[in-house]
Parts: sequence; structure tokens; C-alpha cells
Amino acid sequence: MPLTLDVGAPMTITLPEYNSWNIDSSANRQFFERNLADPELHYLAAASLPGFLRFGGTGNDELTYGIGNLSCAGAPYCLNETLFVNLLNFSHAAGAKLVFGLNIAYRTSEGRWDPAPAEVLIRHGLALGFEFYAFELGNEQNDNYSPESEAADFAILHKLLDKIYDNQSLATATRPKIFGPDPHSFHDVEESTLTFLQKFAQSALEQGVDLYAVTHHEQVIVQPANAPGEIGPHNGGSPGCNHSSMRWATFADVFWYLDALGAKAAAGYAAFCRQNFIGIDYGLLDCATHEPLPDFYASLLWSATMGTAVLNATSPEGSVRFYAHCGSTRQSPFVHNLHSSPVTVSVLLLNLAETPQSVGLPASLANATASVFVLESGPAGPAGTQVKLNGEMLEYSYMQLPTLVGERHQLNSTLVLPPQSASFLSIEDVAVPACFA
Repeated sequence: MPLTLDVGAPMTITLPEYNSWNIDSSANRQFFERNLADPELHYLAAASLPGFLRFGGTGNDELTYGIGNLSCAGAPYCLNETLFVNLLNFSHAAGAKLVFGLNIAYRTSEGRWDPAPAEVLIRHGLALGFEFYAFELGNEQNDNYSPESEAADFAILHKLLDKIYDNQSLATATRPKIFGPDPHSFHDVEESTLTFLQKFAQSALEQGVDLYAVTHHEQVIVQPANAPGEIGPHNGGSPGCNHSSMRWATFADVFWYLDALGAKAAAGYAAFCRQNFIGIDYGLLDCATHEPLPDFYASLLWSATMGTAVLNATSPEGSVRFYAHCGSTRQSPFVHNLHSSPVTVSVLLLNLAETPQSVGLPASLANATASVFVLESGPAGPAGTQVKLNGEMLEYSYMQLPTLVGERHQLNSTLVLPPQSASFLSIEDVAVPACFA
């Protein structure tokens, strides 16, 4: 199975924060019971090398702010002082850039978004010494508002940021950016959703909104249909936290997740925000025990190896997926024997088949030295939650992550991929002009 790689120039560039994750305030994500001040969660969040921490989800449009002089009296879902400060401290400890989802359901008597509660929240956060990287307004609201109406609400948000940040330009370090509008059903490739985004962006531009990023929800389906992990995490009907029912926390989930990370980067997306870090049964951590799940290790290896410059990598249709980037500059104390830099080439190879697959490496990568990290399932197979790296089980104990050690290999023209595996290769001393630009 021959692989091809265009080494002339990057096909696209992602943001350094490409690999990101979400904290959802919905009640069934255990937001109100979870202690984000927990040192173990701080440790694991920082270890995951996040880009953005998006605080958002259905629950964000149900929150009442009980911060400063605001009251939550009688409200079922209250973002009180403790939860707010814990969230801000958690984001800071993680080293993530906080994208805060504001509640669009606060409305004035005229039916427009009411910015007054958000102003109290933002000013209070600033008074505590925290910064916000960006704000979103509303979560999956395209069934409730027209694109023009949402754009008008975003214009109010823009004016609020002008007021709070004294009309500083968008390029300054302290003024938050604006992300949105985050409609649902994009995964269905519905014309209505695409039209919504187009009309929203045009209307936002006409109303003077400095829209930094256009965002949308998507649930991912991997082909072929019998591939492990074929259905990505989704929200509908999700139960509460139950360690015995971890539907999407298995090793099989690694395949859709890494395939989506690779495919979206190749398609020109600037960032990918995983739902979610912890909560219900599809986080990077077990919601009951905080045990890192297979996706946690897959995500960490992505951030440590795959840089921002995306190369045009192709493979024949079938069970092998092939993605290539110039190397990452992000360093992890938990990833060893890795020599990644922007002038190296990092490769992700997914073998979805139940049998080994032999692939022919592009001539530009053959006969080079590589650090190799191969993820495979544990004794329970892809339906289990254990993971092996280069044949060794990864074991976690409280605030002690295992070290992910790459194996040094001299590559030749052919590489054999183990069954149902994910392989990261950091390849040195290769003549790839795209990574020297």
C-alpha cells in the first residue's frame, strides 16, 4: 500500500492551539459536583498540553450568574463565585487559553441580548487578575435565532468589549477575541447550516463585529462503517457519570478522534476542540476515577509530535489513514526519546484493520531515523479502556503519569502497522522543503 507525500510546501497551517478541549457546564456533565480546584485535575489538565479551554455547552445558556452583585435566587443552575473562581484557576493551571461561552438567554425587554450580567462577570474576573482569551455567545442556537439576529447580539458583545477594554484594538494582548456562532448539525452537511454560517458572518461584518473565528459543532462518523470507533461522541441521551458504562472511553475511540484531528487539520481548520476533558462517558479522563483514558494519551502524543504546518499526505482508500505535519515545538516532560522540531516530519498512521498492514513509505521519508510511538489496546481489546505503548501497558497512579518513551528505528521503504493501532513517527534528517520554510 503506497503512501504519497507532497514535500514542496505546507498545504495549510493550523493555530498552535489546534488541539483543544471543552469543559461543559451542563448538569449531566457533573459540572456542579466536580471540584475543579482538585490538584489531580490541575496536574492532568496541564499534562495534556491543551491549546484552548472552551467553557461551553448546552448548560452555558442555562446558567445564572451569581457573581459580584448578581443573585442566583431561585435559579436551578448557578455559576456562583466558587465555581467561577475554580474554573479560572483551573484554566490558568492547565496553561490553556480560556474561551468563555456567555449565556445568550439573558434577554432585554426588547428581545435583544442583555450584556449587563456578562459585564459584571467579566469585570469581576479581571479584578481577580484573570484574563479571557476569547468569548463565545450562545451554544447551538441556530434553531432559536436567525443568523442576522445572532449577529446583532454579537454586535452588542463587541460593544461591551469596547466599553470594558477602552476601545483597544483587536490586536492587543489583553482584549479578548470573539468566536462564534457555533451552530449544530454541521455534521449532516445541511445546506441550512452552511447558509446560516454564511449569513451570520456577512451580517456580523456589516455590523462591525471583529469576528476572529467561525465555530460550529460536529459529530464525527469514520468510514468504513465497520471500523472501530466508527461513531464519535454525541450528547443525546447521555447518562450521568457511571464507570461501568463508558461507551466512548474505550481504545476504539482513539480511531475516530485521531482521524478527526488529522482530517480537520488537512481540511484547513485552525483549531479542534474536543468535547470534553472530563464529564459523562466521553471525556479524556474517566469521570468517576480521573483515570486517563486512551484518548488522553493519543491527544498528548498528537500535541507533542504534530506541528502547525500540515503536509499533503495521501493513502489509498481502505483501512489505513495517513497524516503528516512538520514537527511540533511543544514539549512534554512525559514524552521521552522524541526529537521533534519544525524541521522534522511527524507522521500519524492509523490501521483500522484487524490484520497487520504493510505500507510503502514515501521516498522522502525512507532510510531516515525515527522516534516511533505505537498505541494498541490492552488485554480487553478495542472495547477496553487500557492502552499499550510500544507493547508495554500504560499504568497511571495518583498524579503520576507514565512516561511515553519512543523507540528509535531506522526506517526502510516499507513499514508494517500492527492490527488496530495508531502509530506516531517523528522522523529526522529528511529533505522536506515544506518544513524548512
